[in-house]
Amino acid sequence: MNNATKERVTERLINEIRINQTIPIDKALALFSIGLQDLLVHLKTIASWGYTINNENSNLSFVSAPDALIDSEISFGLQTKLIGCKVVAFQSVASTNSTAQNLAEQGATEGTIVVSEKQTKGKGRFSRHWYSIEKKGIYCSIILRPNFNPEDAPGLSLMTAVAMADTCKQFTQASVQIKWPNDILLNSKKAAGILTELSAEKNKINHVIIGIGMNINHTTDDFHDEIKSTATSLSLESKTQINRVQFLQKFLVNFENYYMQYNQDRLTSILTKLRDYSSLIGTQIHLEYGNDIIDGKVLDINQDGALLLDCDGEIKTINSGEVTILKN
Repeated sequence: MNNATKERVTERLINEIRINQTIPIDKALALFSIGLQDLLVHLKTIASWGYTINNENSNLSFVSAPDALIDSEISFGLQTKLIGCKVVAFQSVASTNSTAQNLAEQGATEGTIVVSEKQTKGKGRFSRHWYSIEKKGIYCSIILRPNFNPEDAPGLSLMTAVAMADTCKQFTQASVQIKWPNDILLNSKKAAGILTELSAEKNKINHVIIGIGMNINHTTDDFHDEIKSTATSLSLESKTQINRVQFLQKFLVNFENYYMQYNQDRLTSILTKLRDYSSLIGTQIHLEYGNDIIDGKVLDINQDGALLLDCDGEIKTINSGEVTILKN
């Protein structure tokens, strides 16, 4: 049995024990056509992967799984039909978005996700660096191949933000807000960012890459001095350790639900939620928009996801930009 075959048998053995919780050793030997010594080797490998399996009274019992962003963990029990249909997991990559881009260009199917425990060159908006602490955050990119026109793609960032905000609400009592167009705030501090990258021709989308970076179990010491006052994590705001695999699975379910809606009516069905989550509506902001600098009061977010700004009585519609909230 070569190494690849051994690994597949080990993964099947883990799943069998997890599904049944407890199985007799004799049944495992027969099911996988292996001897006792081979079983012990597989159990040693399982332990090295971070799983805990009890081997007592001639039974194998599942105890716990590691909080590891690996394909088998993310896929196990994932309640989606499309998003996460294929999981490509790494211990370290330069950028999950760049990796997903390469896979998309090679023909990867819609719904494929790329995850990594660490990014060495994580990307944020405006070519900024996303600081990616190893094994504490979620760094994930999703490959989409929608049928709508390229001009409808920008709203996917806000759709993703609503899915992320909803997921945060499942794990914390903290205040959850969306800072238009792509940040998630917990108690007014940044906890996640979204980066959408589009590949399109004149009237056709080739693919869209939706990248998310979420601070999950970061401590204050994990943040650089320049962002300590403005950054946070789900764990810090919830005052508890968060299971990252469970969070990612719930996010993928929420994302899939909203993506299916988006294909039908774009932002219409989630516009109320988007407005409710908004950290900007009713505030005075300073906005850098292309080469322009605009100050105004945010009146609303329209059905296209654009900000409506009151600039000294003139109403302006803004589709993108860098926002700073002005303190009163």
